[in-house]
Formats: sequence, structure tokens, C-alpha cells
Amino acid sequence: PLNVAVRVAERVRFSGGGLKCVKALGLFLERENRAQVSMNLTDFTCTRVHTVAELVKAELKPFGAEAERGELIGLAPYAAIYDAAEYLLMEQCRTLSVEDVLDAAGRELFLELERGQILDFALSDAFGREIKI
Repeated sequence: PLNVAVRVAERVRFSGGGLKCVKALGLFLERENRAQVSMNLTDFTCTRVHTVAELVKAELKPFGAEAERGELIGLAPYAAIYDAAEYLLMEQCRTLSVEDVLDAAGRELFLELERGQILDFALSDAFGREIKI
């Protein structure tokens, strides 16, 4: 499993010829007995979040592997998450609630997203006024 994660990370990250604004490495998590591709998207306007997710899925296929789940560490701008939902749902996305957008994007990205993980909402809550990133 580790060699698959390492190979996929090499193909996805920019320094390996992959996507711009993406850093990635393959890791083995002993306590969970599984490998993962850990990534940092340094600019979601340069490479869209769903583009990375789609490439990871495609790169896993030749190895007979699939993405089990994703995990968001830290906060993500709402625009990045909305973009992933819009890719999945197209025009329908404009009529959705924030929670429905988070659910749709979460399905696309294998994530369970909550309002507290969205940078715009965390800042808005902290400052008591609406802040959009």
C-alpha cells in the first residue's frame, strides 16, 4: 500500500510533473494500518480541489486501489468547496443551502465537511460579521 501512495503522490505533485500548486507525499499510518496520499494545495484558484481528487482517483485505478476517504486538516475557503460542488452539480448548485453545498462537495472529495472547517465561516463567527474570502 505504501508504494502505491508514494507513486500516486509523485504523479500528482507539481515537482513530479503533476498539478501546479500541489504538494504531495505518500505516507503509511501504522496505527490505522493504511497508506495515504497527503496533499497541500497552495492555491485553489491555480488547481481546483476537485481536479486533484479526480486525478488521485485516476492514478489509483491502475493499481487496483480506490480512495477510501479524505480528510481536511485546517480550514478551507468556501469558494474552494463551492467550486467542487458546482463541478458536481453545475447550475443546480446556485439554489442550494450552505449545508447542501458542503454535502455535495464532501461526496465529490470523500470528506465530511462542516461549517466550522470553512475559513469564511470560522472568521465570520470569530469577528461577529460576515467575511468572505
